[in-house]
Amino acid sequence: MSCDAFEDWIVSIAKDDRHLDTPIEAIINEFYRNQTLYLDVLRDFCREKKVDAQTALNYNEKITDSFNQVIVWFIRENAKQSQFKLQAQQDMILELSTPVISLTPTVALLPLVGEIDTHRAQYMMENVLHSCSKLGVDHLFIDMSGVLVIDTMVAHRIFSIVESLKLLGVETIISGMRPEIAQTSTQLGIPFSELKTTHSLKNAVEKIMLTK
Repeated sequence: MSCDAFEDWIVSIAKDDRHLDTPIEAIINEFYRNQTLYLDVLRDFCREKKVDAQTALNYNEKITDSFNQVIVWFIRENAKQSQFKLQAQQDMILELSTPVISLTPTVALLPLVGEIDTHRAQYMMENVLHSCSKLGVDHLFIDMSGVLVIDTMVAHRIFSIVESLKLLGVETIISGMRPEIAQTSTQLGIPFSELKTTHSLKNAVEKIMLTK
């Protein structure tokens, strides 16, 4: 087997879902089990061919070194693939946590639920602008009834989303903001009072539909 073919084999088993789901210690034990089998064959060969001790030791070291290199190589590739898989899962979670839902050809909804950290807020900024542009909406509801608390940076990010949407011709209405979040935003000097807000999503929808 050539070096390139061997590398392809290592990468293929490292990427295989069954190996990714198998505990790493079980895989390493399997490598060592195969190493023991090779060393047993070598020992029998050396005994049968009456190979001198130094040559037998050299053979032994080559087999051991080769297996050690394979194990290190596999662990490195396996860790890399596990990281890729984890990142893909995190990206999917982010995408599902900031969905822009089309309600009509010109109206969409962004329901926010749970904790919004800085990373999620940054993704939300990019996703919302892209989705609204792609959908061609002119009104977006941002429902915050499922958000318990936000920090200064996240509040500024939400305000920036609304301001950026204005440049795209999208009017935004924020609904369901909890009193404690409104109070915190006021204390932080974030001008949510300049934005269109309603106490509930139902009220926001009714307000837009009456103008349609």
